[in-house]
Amino acid sequence: MLKEVKSAVQFLTKILSWNHRVPNTKLETFSNSLEKLLQTKYERHWHPEKPFQGSAFRCIRINAKFIDPSIIKAADMSGLTQTDLEKMLPKEFTIWIDPHDVSYRIGEDGSICDIPLHDTSLITPNTESSFSFANQHCHSEVPRSNIIESTSVSTFAPC
Repeated sequence: MLKEVKSAVQFLTKILSWNHRVPNTKLETFSNSLEKLLQTKYERHWHPEKPFQGSAFRCIRINAKFIDPSIIKAADMSGLTQTDLEKMLPKEFTIWIDPHDVSYRIGEDGSICDIPLHDTSLITPNTESSFSFANQHCHSEVPRSNIIESTSVSTFAPC
């Protein structure tokens, strides 16, 4: 679970870092806080032998009316406001954190893209985030009718 959560958090932090007015100390606090919050939240909802069990619970969702409470709490812990988040994050955004797979979608009709998993043994507190959009794999969204019936690894549970 550590590498999946860390990869997702690094991805979100990278998006926030595009706003150069956010001090690195706030970004680091946000990243550390969100990582701990998600690990605690997912502790009893992590099933490597059945990766889709609990997938909807582990889905992070952002839209015009809702920002995932874990993101809001981590932002609050780092001195960022909900208004800051609304300005810096995509208006429609979904990220799935599942065993062996972290994926995201920007927009309701956007392609689903994989986020590379990082080897956490190589990450130290002073390690620069190694996330790069160049190493991503994107694919079209699976039709909603296939989500319920399919057990294929390429499907995603709705949030």
